[in-house]
Amino acid sequence: MAQRENLFHTRCKVGEYTCNVIIDSGSCTNVIAVEVVSKLNLITRVHPKLYKLSWLDDSTGIRVKKQALISFSIGTYKDELWCDILPMSACHLLLGRPWQFDRKVIHEGDTNVYSVLVGSKRVRLHPLNPTQVAPKQQPKTPSYFLNAKEFEHEVEEEGCAYALVVRQVTTSIKELPQGLPPLRGIEHAIDLVPGTPLPNKPAYRCDPVASKELQR
Repeated sequence: MAQRENLFHTRCKVGEYTCNVIIDSGSCTNVIAVEVVSKLNLITRVHPKLYKLSWLDDSTGIRVKKQALISFSIGTYKDELWCDILPMSACHLLLGRPWQFDRKVIHEGDTNVYSVLVGSKRVRLHPLNPTQVAPKQQPKTPSYFLNAKEFEHEVEEEGCAYALVVRQVTTSIKELPQGLPPLRGIEHAIDLVPGTPLPNKPAYRCDPVASKELQR
């Protein structure tokens, strides 16, 4: 009963990284998230059959132009396949009908277990318990910072882009000049009479008591 209303969720290893996986027989294609392709620097190629992916109608859609090669493992099961590159938040890797057809996958509806034919044997893939599936995250504040691959993707999608390049400017610390300032046209000086003691007078008048304390 725990799996009656749930898609198949599991996790896979891609190198040293752990990714969330969904197996969905209702998907007409295998999908890899754009952020995974960028972060893991996966091998990509131009899609052999360009198409527009639509959901419920043909009024809107996403152009699918590239594929990425991903090598992953789910437990002892290891596989490598080309997936369409699309923006996706539900998971990192979506295995759809093409994967199920090519791997001769059998689905057990009551247990939500998939068995994959590897050679002459079948490997059973068990779903995560619903409590182990990460809850749907709240939408994040949009980030307007792109790396090189994301920027290239945006240019290919839109055909035009404006970039703001931030350049670091180093400022040198101002140093004081060495020695006295050079001679100028007008010089200011206080002339003293040779041998005359320096004047030592109070700066302002004060009463005798204060004057005596000041002298002391």
